[in-house]
Amino acid sequence: MGRLTAEELNATAEKEFTFKEEEVELPQVGGEILLRELTVGRRAKLLKGITDENGNVDDVLEFQTRMFAAACIDPQLSTKEVRRFLSKWPATECDAVFDAIGRIGGDSKKLSGNAEAEFQEAD
Repeated sequence: MGRLTAEELNATAEKEFTFKEEEVELPQVGGEILLRELTVGRRAKLLKGITDENGNVDDVLEFQTRMFAAACIDPQLSTKEVRRFLSKWPATECDAVFDAIGRIGGDSKKLSGNAEAEFQEAD
């Protein structure tokens, strides 16, 4: 592969990308869900308003709620819907979801460790 030009990079604004997806089994919940990798713009929007002046997430549960709603494509859920159930889930089920989000969208350790840095209401 050759080095891209500015024109080639700018042309990607119209490109249809293929985003990674992963199905996650949730035995204690009783089924599975389908997750999809986020766009950079979506991820940045979800972080808006819940970070402190140093870029750390002020509310980890809210970050996780927003991330779950944004990444889960089947079923499609609003942040409000996820807020109703996520805090009552076993941590192992929640961890399975966020581990998968990390695998399809980047470094899961960075994702969960920086769960202190990313989300604005997606609804």
